[in-house]
Amino acid sequence: MVTDTSAPAAGQPGTDWRPNRLGYRILGVIARGPNNGCGIVKALDKFRPVNLSQVYPILSDMEAEGLLVSQEVVQNGKPNRKDYALTPTGAKVLRDWVNSDSDDPVHHDEFVAKVFSSWQVSVADTRRMLQARLAWTEDEASYFRAHLDTLDAEMPDAATQPDRWQFTHACWVEGHRIRGEAVDTAPHSWMIGG
Repeated sequence: MVTDTSAPAAGQPGTDWRPNRLGYRILGVIARGPNNGCGIVKALDKFRPVNLSQVYPILSDMEAEGLLVSQEVVQNGKPNRKDYALTPTGAKVLRDWVNSDSDDPVHHDEFVAKVFSSWQVSVADTRRMLQARLAWTEDEASYFRAHLDTLDAEMPDAATQPDRWQFTHACWVEGHRIRGEAVDTAPHSWMIGG
C-alpha cells in the first residue's frame, strides 16, 4: 500500500474520514481479537444482521485509512482468508467513538409495526400474535438469565470490573432486562467463550 504523506492518517488531526456506524461495530468485533469477514458477520448478527458484501468494502476502507492491518491465512482445501487486526490508530478511533455521545436509540422491530396495524385482523389473531411474542420473550429472558448466572458463578468479580469485557456484557444484559427486552445469547457465544 502506498501512503500519501501529504494527507493525515485516519484518527489524526486534519482528517475528516471516520467509519460509518457499521464500521465502528466492526472495529468493536476486531478489538476482541483478529477476525475475518465471515467471523465478523457472525459476531454482528444479533446487533445488526449484515452481509459479507456490506462488510468487505468497509474492511478495505478501514485498512486503507490505517485503522486495520490484514494478514492472509493459508487454508488447506479452502480458499485463503484474510484476518484483520486493529492498529493503534484503529483502537484510538474505536475508543473515541465509545467515549462520544450516542444517538438516540432507533428500534426496527417488525413486531411493533404489526401491533400498530393489528386492528386490521381479528382480536383472536392479535391475541395469538401477542402471546407468541410474550412466550418468545420469556424463553429468551430465561436463557439469558441462565447465562448470566453461569457467568457470575464462573467469574464472580469479572462482571464488576469496567476494564473486563464481562462488565460490558453484564451492562448490556442488564439494560435489556430493565427495559423488559429479551436477549438471545446464542449469537453472542463468542463473547462468553462458547
